[in-house]
Amino acid sequence: DQVIHGRNGLLVNPDDPEGLARALLSLLLAPGEARELGKAGRAYAAHFSHAALVDRMEDVYGEALS
Repeated sequence: DQVIHGRNGLLVNPDDPEGLARALLSLLLAPGEARELGKAGRAYAAHFSHAALVDRMEDVYGEALS
């Protein structure tokens, strides 16, 4: 649910080994695009870090107490 195909990762059907091979080959043949997907994936995942979760929880509790 979190990966957007071609934007922050690649989605492959788990029962499609040929699709997985094509996805991996596409990354090997386009290292710049692979780096961009990795960068976008890491940036998106940072929204779900422990620190971000704590910050959001503090905001919710602060609003509830006001």
